[in-house]
Amino acid sequence: MEAAGFWYRRGKLFDIGSKKHITYILESPETFGLTPEHVRQVYIDFNEKFGFEGKAREALIKEVSKNGWIRVRHYVRPRDYWSIQYDRYDLREKDLKNLVAFLMLDKGIMRKDDEIILLGYEDGSQYAYTFMNGGASKFLQERKIPKKRKIIQIKKFSQFKEDDTSAKQQGAIINPVTKIRFSFPSELTGYTNVYSLNQIPHGLLTFFGRGIITPSREVRVGRADSTHVKLAMGLSDAKRFYYGYSRDTGTVYIVPKNAMDSNFLRKRDNLIAILSAIFDRYPLRVPAGHRMVLAERRKYILQFLEEFLRNL
Repeated sequence: MEAAGFWYRRGKLFDIGSKKHITYILESPETFGLTPEHVRQVYIDFNEKFGFEGKAREALIKEVSKNGWIRVRHYVRPRDYWSIQYDRYDLREKDLKNLVAFLMLDKGIMRKDDEIILLGYEDGSQYAYTFMNGGASKFLQERKIPKKRKIIQIKKFSQFKEDDTSAKQQGAIINPVTKIRFSFPSELTGYTNVYSLNQIPHGLLTFFGRGIITPSREVRVGRADSTHVKLAMGLSDAKRFYYGYSRDTGTVYIVPKNAMDSNFLRKRDNLIAILSAIFDRYPLRVPAGHRMVLAERRKYILQFLEEFLRNL
């Protein structure tokens, strides 16, 4: 049984009560840096009914965690514990410490001996503090806590949107793209057998997937757990490729499955079609741009890529 839940990001905490976390992503995808089209596509990819609490829901929550969203849920039955989920502990450590301290010391919502389980989607980190070993207070004892905690509990979920407005005004970029490469980093070996981001060395790629393109430039891209066979179903003479993105380096990777298809993928119009499909699927940003709706973004991307490809 779920007793309480919260969404947290950049010093703002919102109490969702017993409402589902995924509901907010479905109702306000732009606030999370997604588009309605992308959210629906994820449900289609997993062959699940829109809004169903299954694999698509988990994939979307994992995806938004990369933009700093932290999911908090307090379960009371059949076991009483707090679940706190994020992307990478090294990126969110300060937020996590402040968050637990705020809930326990400032608000009294979390008891000192409450069990907490922290889980990192991207780095696989997991920390459990049970009632028997001190619970939440033990977690705080092991970590230095700032005396001043800059956290506010907002009353309306729409107040999160102020972050987006501020970011736009400052020209902030969440997932910038500055380079295109046609081979993966040397550290990524055996990528043909990669079906989960957990198989990729930590921090090397932000996302990874498979794709196909036909001679008529119909492009389909899937997630890490997709297969070329399924993507190419119903199509003839489809060229197959792998793709990835590194937020740290701002690089998009497009790698042919068969070396003989390399020149085909590098052709200007084919490359633009592939990159457009990847940009449409993920909330990537070009250096001079900001978050736009799908139709506007596609037009902008094509203009950007034409200029970008002339300089390759």
